Amino acid sequence: MMTQAILPAMLPAPGPRKAIPIHPEMVNQLPGDYRADIMQIPVTVFSDGNRLYFRGPDQGEEELFAETRTRFFGTSEDIGDFQVEFVKDQKGAISHFVVQVGFGFWQFNKIKK
Repeated sequence: MMTQAILPAMLPAPGPRKAIPIHPEMVNQLPGDYRADIMQIPVTVFSDGNRLYFRGPDQGEEELFAETRTRFFGTSEDIGDFQVEFVKDQKGAISHFVVQVGFGFWQFNKIKK
C-alpha cells in the first residue's frame, strides 16, 4: 500500500511531458509481439504511419508518444500513466522493452517482429 498510495502522494507531480516525432528508423524496428515472462502477458506494438501503438489482452489501442528514440510515454484507461523504454541487444536489434507504471517495472521480451 505504501508504494502505491502514500509515496506517490508525497512526491512532487512530474512536469509536463513533451512528445517528439518518432524517428523513422524506430517506426520499423519497434513493432512486433512481446511477452512478459511474469504472468505471460502478450502485448503487440504496431505502427500506423509515423505513430506507434500498443495493444494488450482485452485492451484497446493506446498510443505511445516518443521522448527519445527509445523512450516513450502514454496513458491507458486500464493502468493510468506509463513509461516504456525499448532496449537493443548487442547486434542493435530491439530485444525487449521495460514498462513502468508507478513504482512497478515489467519486462516484455520481443518474440516476433
